Amino acid sequence: MERTSRLVGLLLLFAAPAIAEQRSAPEPALAYRVVNVASADVLQVRSQPEASAPIVGHLAANATGIIVTGVKQSVGQASWWQIVVEAEAGGAGWVNSRFLAVDDPTAKREMGFGLRCIGTEPFWSLEIAKGEASFTTPEGERWLWTAQPWRDAAGHQPGQRFVIQLDTLGQEASGWVAVSRPQQSCSDGMSDLEYPYDLIIATPTKRVLGGCCARSPESR
Repeated sequence: MERTSRLVGLLLLFAAPAIAEQRSAPEPALAYRVVNVASADVLQVRSQPEASAPIVGHLAANATGIIVTGVKQSVGQASWWQIVVEAEAGGAGWVNSRFLAVDDPTAKREMGFGLRCIGTEPFWSLEIAKGEASFTTPEGERWLWTAQPWRDAAGHQPGQRFVIQLDTLGQEASGWVAVSRPQQSCSDGMSDLEYPYDLIIATPTKRVLGGCCARSPESR
């Protein structure tokens, strides 16, 4: 009995770090590689964060340079991450996070990539990419603004807290998007999805709204 208890204890000791690593937050500013996949096998990319979802792509066992949007969803003991899939309509797919690891933890973090943001109550969406910001609502409201480069907050690591200035045509009016990387994650309040960034937007049309952001899969 004692021997069995020790064996169970050892199994839990080795399993705990794996679960903790699997549930860690994906980092949109770093590139990832495939791990824990046999050399003759491939990592399947799914359309949704579940093992039974349709397959939308494959990654080789030695694939590197994988970009995550930062969106994740926990399903039981598993954590699924959304990744950029260039060949897929919409540009994104899902993989089990235990098959991904950071390429190089010491690498310089990427800056200035596109963002896809959403809000609820009221519902709205904001896409920032390639110097433009597109704001839309389900009621058909749509605005297109010029988006300036990221400006980091003094005293913080690059890409952790920053603002983006939004200008109207001719810069007749300006707004701001303030983005921060929360300690845990940002919830949209309507789903089980977790996002890597919080944001507050003060639009050039004088609206102030809060929501969540992730890396846009269409920004590469």
